[in-house]
Amino acid sequence: MQVVQEYVQRWYESGLDPDEYIVHGRQGNRVDIETPSGERRNVLTFCTNDVLGLTQHGAVKQAAIDAILAFGTSNSSTSVLSGRIGLHRELEQEVSKLKHLPHTQLFLNAWMAMPALMDAFCHLAIPVPGFEHTRETLIMTDVLNHGCIMSALANSGTDRGSSSATVRRCG
Repeated sequence: MQVVQEYVQRWYESGLDPDEYIVHGRQGNRVDIETPSGERRNVLTFCTNDVLGLTQHGAVKQAAIDAILAFGTSNSSTSVLSGRIGLHRELEQEVSKLKHLPHTQLFLNAWMAMPALMDAFCHLAIPVPGFEHTRETLIMTDVLNHGCIMSALANSGTDRGSSSATVRRCG
């Protein structure tokens, strides 16, 4: 834990606190920022969701533009209430084919996917008629895991009324 505390301290002292700088451009893991003092810097970042480096790829950007022109900028609600865009189904089918799976479920982000995953690990925290919870589940996690994992664990299993799961957080 001391290593993490020292890292965070150096991070704040560097002037690279994300709440304090403005991003002016991005190319993969290289980011052009402006510090609070007005200094411009090009820095390397490891905290990106652009894992495959495709956010700046021309074909990906054009596909996003085409989708916006066809569907607008948002579905404006959850798919449960307002229906799904055909592109969602196409993506699920393509992923299923690529991974040789019978079905793929698309989630908007990890904050939505993790509760579903943790509920599945905890033998469905939502009561299902005719389904008997017969096993106990122990999930161990590190305190440095992403917040979506910690939040999903805190809200799964016995915390939501199921008698089938015991969730333990370690760290």
